[in-house]
Formats: sequence, structure tokens, C-alpha cells
Amino acid sequence: HSNGWNTSNVTFNWSCSDETAGVVAASVSQTVSGEGANQTATGACTDNAGNSASNTQNGINIDKTAPTISAAATTQPNANGWYNDDVTVHFTCADSLSGVASCPTNQVLSSEGSAVTSSAQTISDLAGNTSAASDVVTVKIDKTAPTISAAATTQPNANGWYNSNVTVHFTCADALSGLATNACPADQVLSSEGSSVASTAQTITDLAGNTSAASNVVTVKIDKTAPVVTITGVTNGANYPLGSVPAAGCSTTDALSGVATQATLSVTGGNADGTGSFTVTCSGAIDNAGNSNSASATYTVAYRWTGFFQPVDNLPVINTVNAGQAIPVKFSLGGNYGLNIFAAGYPASQKVNC
Repeated sequence: HSNGWNTSNVTFNWSCSDETAGVVAASVSQTVSGEGANQTATGACTDNAGNSASNTQNGINIDKTAPTISAAATTQPNANGWYNDDVTVHFTCADSLSGVASCPTNQVLSSEGSAVTSSAQTISDLAGNTSAASDVVTVKIDKTAPTISAAATTQPNANGWYNSNVTVHFTCADALSGLATNACPADQVLSSEGSSVASTAQTITDLAGNTSAASNVVTVKIDKTAPVVTITGVTNGANYPLGSVPAAGCSTTDALSGVATQATLSVTGGNADGTGSFTVTCSGAIDNAGNSNSASATYTVAYRWTGFFQPVDNLPVINTVNAGQAIPVKFSLGGNYGLNIFAAGYPASQKVNC
């Protein structure tokens, strides 16, 4: 027995003797088979004359039943079945009779994994009975935060500029518990113009409840506005006398990304003698973001006019004559420009109601 306890039946044997009449039986025995504490066993001897004597043994302790042990985590996982910290496994021990010798100390599960297990344990009661192995606690532990990074889905041009909206995409990862569906943030579209247009930092949380560090911020340069092209010198719709036409030119400016290529000048139209309708075009202007623009203007060049002679008066005088009267027109051109000097439909007269 151990600690005063027995784990099986206990049999007591008594010797009987009587010097006068003799005994009915030289010995008697009793077996105690029931479990219990402080049980008793009594042996009775009888002689042939009918006299009897007895002896009682006390403090018989019998425990044949093994103790029990069970294991359980002291905390519950989250709604997804995961822990994001160490898990303590506690053992519950019991014995209804002799009592438990000792219960194992808690086990701390600290490894990461989808099947982290405790080790099975056994215990003994004070009678020496040994329990079956305890159950094994299996848990899922993920203590590592997920990762998130951001990047533009397209590359800028060689000058480092975009000329349209920029889409920023997020890449999310978690090696153990994983991420919920649609946990990764949606793309961000950067549409503002500027030399430092930035996305916003984002975080994600894995199924174990770990939250990532903030993502990187994507900063881009966006210029969606075409450069400004201006025609210098001449004015659109203007009329100039021959020999006094201003020199036409091109001016290109860009307030954001700057000018990469200046507009170039071309002049078309007009007559061989320098008169007529001319079109000035400034084309090929490109800014550093790749936006392009052009501009054009049209002006007219006519012969230099020095005035009418009598009988025709110059402006602002309005010449009036009788209907049907022939009017000789005398004028000076200040040079020999040939006879084809009148614009189509001129000279002209207008009827005025009196």
C-alpha cells in the first residue's frame, strides 16, 4: 500500500486456539473488497464448547479507481479560431477517494502555427493508481503582423511625370492565419495635379487580429494641363500694311511640369508680293509631363495706302454724289504695285437713303 491506501482487495487472516475444548477452525479470514476509507474487518473464532471471541481491524483504506486529469486553454480564441499571443493550458485533476498526489503545472504554448499542441500528462492518486493520459489541447497561434505595401500600377515618363490619373494598388500578405476576403484596401486613384501628389497610408488586420504597420505612401507628379502657347508679334484678325507687318513668334510656358519642347513657328498663305491672308501656326509644344499644345492666328496684309485725290475726299469724310454721275478716282500708292491692286468687289459704292 501507499500512504496507507490499498489499490486492491485486502484479506485478513486470524489464528484460533483453545486449550480446553479446542477450536472449531484453526483460522478464519475476511476479505474487504469495497472501496472506502477507514473500513473495518472482524474475525470471530469459536471453540467446540460454543464460546467465541472476535478481533476487529480498523483503518482499512481501499482505492481502486484511477484519478482523472483534463487539459484546457485558459482563454478563448477569437471569432476566427486564432490566438495572437501565448496560450496557457491548465490541468484539472480529481480523485474522489484517496486524493491526488499532485497536479501538473500549467503549460505555456508559445510557438506559432496552425496546430500547436500541449503534451499529454498523467497523474497518480495517493493510493498509487495512475490516470489515463490527459487530452491534448491543439490551438492556432499567429503572433506575426501581416504586411501591406503600395505601388503605382503604371510608371511615369522619362521626366518623372504623369499626365493622367495614377492608380495606387495595395499588396497584402500574411503567411499564417491569412487575411479575410477583401481585407486588402481598394485601389486609390490620384487625380489631383501637383509635383507631390500622395496616397494615404493604410493598415490591415489578419485573421488572428494582428495589425500591420502602415503601408508606404506613394508620391507622384501629375500634370494634366497642356502648356500655354502664345503667338507673339501679330494679332489674330489684324490688318497690316505691306512693309509694316510685325515679326511673328511663339512663346511656350507651363506652370507645373515645365516646358520640354518649345513651339516652333510656321507661316503659310499670302501672295508672292507679300500681300493677302496669312496664317501663323505655333506647333509642337510639349511639357515635361508629355502634354502638347499649339496655337494659330490669321492676319491680312494690304498695300500701303497714301490716300485719294480730288474729287474724292479721304475718311472720315463721306463722299456724296448724284446717282448716275461718273466719278474719276485718283490715288497714290507710293510705288509701282501693278494694276491688280483692288480687293475683289472694290471700289464699291453704297446707296444712302436721303
